Amino acid sequence: MKKFDVGISEETGTFVATQLTVILSDEYVVFTKLLKFHWNIKGPFFGPLHALFKEGYDMIFEAIDDTAERIAQLQKPVIGTLKEFLHYSRISEGGDDAMLLNANQMLMEISKDLQSLICQMRVVVEMTSTTQYSDCATNNFLTDLVQRLEKYLWKIYSHIE
Repeated sequence: MKKFDVGISEETGTFVATQLTVILSDEYVVFTKLLKFHWNIKGPFFGPLHALFKEGYDMIFEAIDDTAERIAQLQKPVIGTLKEFLHYSRISEGGDDAMLLNANQMLMEISKDLQSLICQMRVVVEMTSTTQYSDCATNNFLTDLVQRLEKYLWKIYSHIE
Protein backbone atom coordinates (compact mmCIF):
# COMPACT_ATOMS: atom_id res chain seq x y z
CA MET A 1 0.00 0.00 0.00
CA LYS A 2 1.31 3.41 -0.91
CA LYS A 3 1.74 5.64 2.15
CA PHE A 4 1.33 9.38 2.31
CA ASP A 5 3.07 11.71 4.74
CA VAL A 6 1.07 14.29 6.70
CA GLY A 7 3.68 14.88 9.38
CA ILE A 8 2.52 12.27 11.90
CA SER A 9 5.15 9.79 13.03
CA GLU A 10 4.50 6.06 12.76
CA GLU A 11 4.57 5.84 16.57
CA THR A 12 1.97 8.59 16.92
CA GLY A 13 -0.22 7.13 14.18
CA THR A 14 -0.20 3.71 15.83
CA PHE A 15 -0.84 5.12 19.29
CA VAL A 16 -3.69 7.39 18.18
CA ALA A 17 -5.29 4.68 16.02
CA THR A 18 -5.22 2.31 19.01
CA GLN A 19 -6.94 4.90 21.19
CA LEU A 20 -9.49 5.60 18.46
CA THR A 21 -10.17 1.86 18.12
CA VAL A 22 -11.26 1.77 21.76
CA ILE A 23 -13.44 4.85 21.20
CA LEU A 24 -14.89 3.32 18.03
CA SER A 25 -15.74 0.15 19.94
CA ASP A 26 -17.36 2.11 22.77
CA GLU A 27 -19.35 4.12 20.23
CA TYR A 28 -20.58 0.93 18.60
CA VAL A 29 -21.75 -0.53 21.90
CA VAL A 30 -23.54 2.71 22.81
CA PHE A 31 -25.11 2.79 19.33
CA THR A 32 -26.40 -0.75 19.74
CA LYS A 33 -27.73 -0.04 23.23
CA LEU A 34 -29.55 3.07 21.98
CA LEU A 35 -31.17 0.97 19.25
CA LYS A 36 -32.29 -1.60 21.78
CA PHE A 37 -33.73 1.07 24.06
CA HIS A 38 -35.43 2.75 21.10
CA TRP A 39 -37.10 -0.53 20.18
CA ASN A 40 -38.07 -1.48 23.75
CA ILE A 41 -39.18 1.78 25.36
CA LYS A 42 -42.68 1.56 26.83
CA GLY A 43 -44.87 3.68 29.01
CA PRO A 44 -46.17 7.23 29.17
CA PHE A 45 -42.93 8.74 27.85
CA PHE A 46 -42.71 6.45 24.84
CA GLY A 47 -42.98 9.24 22.22
CA PRO A 48 -40.32 11.63 23.48
CA LEU A 49 -37.89 8.90 24.55
CA HIS A 50 -38.36 6.92 21.34
CA ALA A 51 -37.37 10.11 19.47
CA LEU A 52 -34.54 10.92 21.92
CA PHE A 53 -32.97 7.48 21.50
CA LYS A 54 -33.27 7.78 17.71
CA GLU A 55 -31.53 11.15 17.82
CA GLY A 56 -28.75 9.50 19.82
CA TYR A 57 -28.22 6.50 17.60
CA ASP A 58 -28.26 8.68 14.50
CA MET A 59 -25.59 10.93 16.02
CA ILE A 60 -23.49 8.01 17.26
CA PHE A 61 -23.71 6.28 13.88
CA GLU A 62 -22.21 9.37 12.26
CA ALA A 63 -19.51 9.42 14.95
CA ILE A 64 -18.74 5.74 14.30
CA ASP A 65 -18.20 6.43 10.61
CA ASP A 66 -16.07 9.51 11.30
CA THR A 67 -13.96 7.69 13.90
CA ALA A 68 -13.38 4.73 11.59
CA GLU A 69 -12.41 7.07 8.75
CA ARG A 70 -9.98 8.93 11.04
CA ILE A 71 -8.28 5.61 11.82
CA ALA A 72 -8.07 4.89 8.09
CA GLN A 73 -6.63 8.37 7.48
CA LEU A 74 -3.89 7.43 9.94
CA GLN A 75 -3.24 4.52 7.55
CA LYS A 76 -4.13 1.89 10.13
CA PRO A 77 -6.58 -1.01 9.80
CA VAL A 78 -10.12 -0.42 11.04
CA ILE A 79 -11.93 -3.14 12.96
CA GLY A 80 -15.49 -3.96 11.98
CA THR A 81 -16.85 -7.14 13.52
CA LEU A 82 -19.04 -7.39 16.58
CA LYS A 83 -16.46 -9.66 18.19
CA GLU A 84 -13.76 -7.02 17.66
CA PHE A 85 -15.96 -4.20 18.98
CA LEU A 86 -16.74 -6.19 22.14
CA HIS A 87 -13.06 -7.07 22.57
CA TYR A 88 -11.92 -3.44 22.57
CA SER A 89 -14.92 -1.78 24.23
CA ARG A 90 -14.80 -0.72 27.86
CA ILE A 91 -18.58 -0.34 27.93
CA SER A 92 -20.77 -3.32 28.71
CA GLU A 93 -23.35 -4.15 26.09
CA GLY A 94 -25.80 -5.05 28.85
CA GLY A 95 -27.83 -8.17 28.97
CA ASP A 96 -31.27 -9.38 28.10
CA ASP A 97 -32.53 -7.46 31.12
CA ALA A 98 -32.48 -4.27 28.99
CA MET A 99 -35.97 -5.24 27.83
CA LEU A 100 -37.06 -5.17 31.47
CA LEU A 101 -35.65 -1.73 32.24
CA ASN A 102 -38.03 1.12 32.79
CA ALA A 103 -37.53 4.47 31.05
CA ASN A 104 -35.58 6.01 33.93
CA GLN A 105 -33.25 3.00 34.15
CA MET A 106 -32.60 3.18 30.40
CA LEU A 107 -31.78 6.88 30.69
CA MET A 108 -29.46 6.28 33.64
CA GLU A 109 -27.64 3.46 31.85
CA ILE A 110 -27.12 5.40 28.63
CA SER A 111 -26.01 8.47 30.57
CA LYS A 112 -23.39 6.39 32.40
CA ASP A 113 -22.13 5.02 29.07
CA LEU A 114 -21.99 8.47 27.48
CA GLN A 115 -20.07 9.85 30.44
CA SER A 116 -17.54 7.03 30.10
CA LEU A 117 -17.19 7.66 26.36
CA ILE A 118 -16.78 11.41 26.84
CA CYS A 119 -14.16 10.94 29.56
CA GLN A 120 -12.17 8.56 27.32
CA MET A 121 -12.32 11.07 24.49
CA ARG A 122 -11.08 13.83 26.79
CA VAL A 123 -8.07 11.68 27.72
CA VAL A 124 -7.21 11.23 24.04
CA VAL A 125 -7.76 14.96 23.39
CA GLU A 126 -5.24 15.68 26.14
CA MET A 127 -2.77 13.12 24.78
CA THR A 128 -2.99 14.40 21.21
CA SER A 129 -2.18 17.91 22.41
CA THR A 130 1.19 16.81 23.82
CA THR A 131 4.48 16.97 21.98
CA GLN A 132 4.84 13.18 22.13
CA TYR A 133 1.53 12.39 20.38
CA SER A 134 0.78 15.65 18.61
CA ASP A 135 -2.16 15.21 16.23
CA CYS A 136 -4.21 18.37 15.80
CA ALA A 137 -6.67 16.75 13.38
CA THR A 138 -7.64 13.98 15.81
CA ASN A 139 -7.63 16.51 18.64
CA ASN A 140 -10.05 18.82 16.81
CA PHE A 141 -12.22 15.92 15.65
CA LEU A 142 -12.60 14.56 19.18
CA THR A 143 -13.09 18.00 20.73
CA ASP A 144 -16.00 18.63 18.36
CA LEU A 145 -17.43 15.19 19.09
CA VAL A 146 -17.18 15.72 22.85
CA GLN A 147 -19.18 18.92 22.46
CA ARG A 148 -21.97 17.11 20.56
CA LEU A 149 -22.02 14.20 23.01
CA GLU A 150 -22.16 16.53 26.01
CA LYS A 151 -25.18 18.28 24.50
CA TYR A 152 -26.89 14.93 23.96
CA LEU A 153 -25.98 13.84 27.52
CA TRP A 154 -27.59 17.05 28.78
CA LYS A 155 -30.77 16.12 26.89
CA ILE A 156 -30.69 12.62 28.42
CA TYR A 157 -30.25 14.07 31.92
CA SER A 158 -33.12 16.47 31.33
CA HIS A 159 -35.44 13.46 31.00
CA ILE A 160 -34.29 11.65 34.17
CA GLU A 161 -36.75 11.82 37.04
